Amino acid sequence: MTEIKFDENTAREIMAHVRFGNIKTRDGNPVRIICWNAKGENPIVGLIDVGDIEIPMKYTAEGKSDTRDYVSMNTDLVIETEGGEA
Repeated sequence: MTEIKFDENTAREIMAHVRFGNIKTRDGNPVRIICWNAKGENPIVGLIDVGDIEIPMKYTAEGKSDTRDYVSMNTDLVIETEGGEA
């Protein structure tokens, strides 16, 4: 699998099982998107799987957990994909 930059359209296709892939944090934890349109600067709500629990986190439309452009966090979203359709 190849890790690519987070893209909302690709992520939606993965969540809809139209495309093979996984959504995860930059540091490798699986993420389940539960909302795409929350109010505010961070419209995406995901649950980060850390083993026995899931931690809620809000993200920008670009998959960033911090709204500052120059900041990269381990909790930012990335996509792991083979590129093919499901």
